Amino acid sequence: MSDIEPVLNDEFSSVRKRCLYGIFISGFGSAMAGIAVFFTVYQQSKSLSQVALLSIFYCVPCLALAGAATHLVSRFKPYKIYISSRLTLTIVAFIPGILYFTGGLNVSEILIWYLIQGIVLGLATPTWSMIVSAMTPTEKLTEFNGQIAQASAYSALAGILFGGIFFGLIGPGWVYILNAISYLAVQIALRPVRKIDMSVKKKTRLSEWTQIKKQLPGLRAIIGYSAACFLFGSFTVVLPAVAALYGGNALLLSCLDIAAIIGGIIITWAIRNIIPRIKKIVVQRLCFATVGVGLILLALEIRMRGHSGISYLLVVLTLIPIGFALAVQGAVLSGITFVETPMELQTVVFTVKSLVPLIFVTLGDFLIGLLSDIFSVGWVLFVVGASTLVFIFFARLSNVKKDFENLNSEARVEPHAQLLQYSSFPYRHMGETRSSTSSGRLDVSVKDENGESTSS
Repeated sequence: MSDIEPVLNDEFSSVRKRCLYGIFISGFGSAMAGIAVFFTVYQQSKSLSQVALLSIFYCVPCLALAGAATHLVSRFKPYKIYISSRLTLTIVAFIPGILYFTGGLNVSEILIWYLIQGIVLGLATPTWSMIVSAMTPTEKLTEFNGQIAQASAYSALAGILFGGIFFGLIGPGWVYILNAISYLAVQIALRPVRKIDMSVKKKTRLSEWTQIKKQLPGLRAIIGYSAACFLFGSFTVVLPAVAALYGGNALLLSCLDIAAIIGGIIITWAIRNIIPRIKKIVVQRLCFATVGVGLILLALEIRMRGHSGISYLLVVLTLIPIGFALAVQGAVLSGITFVETPMELQTVVFTVKSLVPLIFVTLGDFLIGLLSDIFSVGWVLFVVGASTLVFIFFARLSNVKKDFENLNSEARVEPHAQLLQYSSFPYRHMGETRSSTSSGRLDVSVKDENGESTSS
């Protein structure tokens, strides 16, 4: 037991610091590539349903391979699985850049690239949370998760902006190459972690969720509200088409993406100074109302656009409170989930919660993208906004309201955890952010070379 005491006494403090730099670099590359991908797909296809296919090709393999991933971590070392997946993603990430320089990159090739990424990430889904859990003392886990999410948030903001700039200056091919190189940053930072042997201490099944939601209906309400957040938040799939209405260059799309998430920057101030004074159910209603009204205004601005510069500025300004409301919703729901979930149920509950964005972002992207192609972007935004307001009314009449009000009124919130969830580029699905900010403490054992173990 004494041999592994340094691990639990923060031997990996410097590793975690380097890991944060690696996450920033990797996130920066992913955000740049995301802007290039979304802009290229819409520019070539002029179809938002084609853009929505990116989420489908990326998320469906992650969902389908959840069981296989659980089986893999019970047979092989999580560190080796994670590093193998990152190396594979690094190699695969060079392909779009090479294809661009050797004859062009089309939508089909991008979709195949996303499918491969989804398969690789799907097979390695639990490993990041296990690595974070093993190299972080229990009392510092929440703090480190917040630091991860914060690093990811700022890297995304920088990547979105520079992605649009670099797309115009050096072309998408070099953006893809830079993204591939950025994958190496986290792998290099995590090398010292390879000496930790992590093994699953207690196996759980997702089927246990059926019984849990009966025993703790408040958690069922949280999952329901989270699903609605991601479903209505999928309106961002139309942003490439909105950018096309005002000139159609990648920098315009970057500005729209930044507007959609920059409101989350002030979420720390809001949670500390405003949110604690308001009932959580009221916070949810206000946030949904802000999203609904904002989307209706956005639809009207697009439908009645006059002077393109002024109209574009109004669209950007309208996106900011919508993104802020969605960020507040996500952060509050995550905080309540952490407080309300008993330790022995965390693995199942947080696994279910991590599947919610995969399911409802994919569903929302597909439906909104398809309807936008059939009708118009303005009409679809109006319908999504109106549906959000209708949801508030039906939620008040259902058991969801009662279950939610029975939850603890005080909940610890990680302010940065949901900042990235609602932007239009695929960074919102990235493994580090999705796993670490929603996982809590995994039930694993950390073993030394002599086979002695302790719970971590």
